[in-house]
Amino acid sequence: MAYDIEQFSAQSGRIIKEDNTTVNSGDLLEALVETVDTVKGKLAITGTIAATTVVTTNASGTFFTKSGDSVYLGADETEFNDNAKLKIFLNGVLQEKGIDVIFVTAYSMYFNIIMNTGDAVIIIKGI
Repeated sequence: MAYDIEQFSAQSGRIIKEDNTTVNSGDLLEALVETVDTVKGKLAITGTIAATTVVTTNASGTFFTKSGDSVYLGADETEFNDNAKLKIFLNGVLQEKGIDVIFVTAYSMYFNIIMNTGDAVIIIKGI
């Protein structure tokens, strides 16, 4: 479903189109993400991963399966933390870089939370 994102406004928590009809917020979010960002990589968690355990964006590991591109996270912690176009989600929740998700190398990071089977990490990069 394609939307022109410039034709929307918010009113009392509802999303209103120019013609005063409402839109499912999930559809709008999906359209907005597709318009502005590109999903680059996904990590499907297949076992319990302890907090601060390093996960990689360029290869699958013992308790996670990588799909998509090998995502370059940055040259160093500062570049990683300051890159507003790089967004990392855990189970749909945006993680704060430098707090929730920590840079390790150009292709690895760790989370300050235990991840369990069925959890999902999505990495997007803005265009």
